Amino acid sequence: MKMKTKIVLVFCSMLTLLTVGGSVAIYLSTFYHLNVESMVNKRSNLQQIVREIPVERWRDGAVSPGYFITEGYMTVWDNNGKELYKKEVHYGLPGEKGKMDEFLKGGILKRFIGPFVSSISMTVSNDSNESVVFTYYNRELTERLDDLRHILLIVTISIISIGTLGIYLFTHLLFRRVGVIINSMNQITESGNLKEIPLKNKRDELGQIVYSFNKMISGIKEMMTKQEAFVMNVSHELKTPITIIEGYTKLLERWGFEKKEVAEESIHHIIEETDRMKNGLIEPMLQLTSLKNQVVVKEEIRLEGLSSNIAEKLKMISQREINVTGKGTVQSNREIVEQILYILIDNAIKYSENKINIKISESNLAVIDTGIGIKDEDVPFIFDRFYRSDKARTDKKGVGLGLAIAKESADLLGARLEYGKNEDGGSIFCLYF
Repeated sequence: MKMKTKIVLVFCSMLTLLTVGGSVAIYLSTFYHLNVESMVNKRSNLQQIVREIPVERWRDGAVSPGYFITEGYMTVWDNNGKELYKKEVHYGLPGEKGKMDEFLKGGILKRFIGPFVSSISMTVSNDSNESVVFTYYNRELTERLDDLRHILLIVTISIISIGTLGIYLFTHLLFRRVGVIINSMNQITESGNLKEIPLKNKRDELGQIVYSFNKMISGIKEMMTKQEAFVMNVSHELKTPITIIEGYTKLLERWGFEKKEVAEESIHHIIEETDRMKNGLIEPMLQLTSLKNQVVVKEEIRLEGLSSNIAEKLKMISQREINVTGKGTVQSNREIVEQILYILIDNAIKYSENKINIKISESNLAVIDTGIGIKDEDVPFIFDRFYRSDKARTDKKGVGLGLAIAKESADLLGARLEYGKNEDGGSIFCLYF
């Protein structure tokens, strides 16, 4: 069963129960008040007439019930509660006697839906214990409650009919928008063409669903764009070393066995390009992938000690001056912070010629160089995977994954890696813990 059908059935059932329940409550309440009102008025009228008749006439059976009622029974009881006599009168409208008998023989339901028979008991005088009981067909109560039942029946049917139609139309309009979403999803599945659903109102729940769906589509589009760029970048980065290896392999095939120097040069370049693919491309890509699943265990780190150790190692390798100033202690993961520092200092070594400064404060550290800097148009993309300026692509080694790894590593730590321009020229990369 469709959700639309279920909603219509549930709400129509609730509407029916509430409407029928309300009508029954109104009917029973009115029945109670009318019955009490009718009995009070009738008792007052009967008592006035009964007291005007001498007690002897009641004892002799000389009183006719036709004085009091038009359809029913009159029973007279003596002082000891013994029935003296019972008389009938049938001056009512045609069919009233049968209705009265039907009521007296009927079950509890007849007591509420009629026709109605009332019974009133009273003493025949203030000085005597003789009593009389009038059991009569209550025409006024029957007619008034018959009219009320007809009105409530019409109102109940009208409310249920109009309400059911309204529920159906509202549900139809509601699920028409759901149908648009479903059709759009089916079209995307069948065609593979991602498209957003037009959004008119995002304040209601369906609008929020459409908004979330469009946001998801935008995210998928962005992811696909990045995936395409990733494939293009990897292809580009692999093309050059593979071409070089292919060239030197063919050179070996042609001359390597005859000329030792050609063989040595070819093997040297093949190893160099293989190492570049392994260490410059494949391992950084695996490292980026493993970051998502890495568990971060934090400890207290003295930033000046950690930075000094890394600076000393890179000084020896690069033969460059690297100064560390300031002090600071943070709670973080030592291995990841070291990895970020290696990347930032290595970047500074590649793109500058003068000394490199590492400035530390209580909750951050900055790697500062005075090199070529980064163009304004390149700044928004420097943390994207494989992104490098044209100059960097041609002049420097690397595939553009270093800063991407540093940024994602900082995010993993809950830290923030930001770029700023050095007033003296060059770059400032600051890691905020």
